Amino acid sequence: MSLTTAIEDESQGGTSRFHDVRFIGALAGRYALPDRRPGDGSKLPVYACRLCDISTPLLVAVGPVVGKDGETVSSHFSELGMLGG
Repeated sequence: MSLTTAIEDESQGGTSRFHDVRFIGALAGRYALPDRRPGDGSKLPVYACRLCDISTPLLVAVGPVVGKDGETVSSHFSELGMLGG
């Protein structure tokens, strides 16, 4: 299963004006789907993932749980830090 998210660029109101820079490779990381926070007070589940492709406006990662269209995704990669979209 793959997870695709648009990377937010707050300085441009969500629309990136940078030249497209792309990385294709595999980086280990983790992600969470904050919109699915359990109502019983337990911790938010965090899943392992592998980054496959990233560019200025988009990242593609493979993980066990796929988010729905429009659902918030928070991810962390040691080499890149926190990414959300």
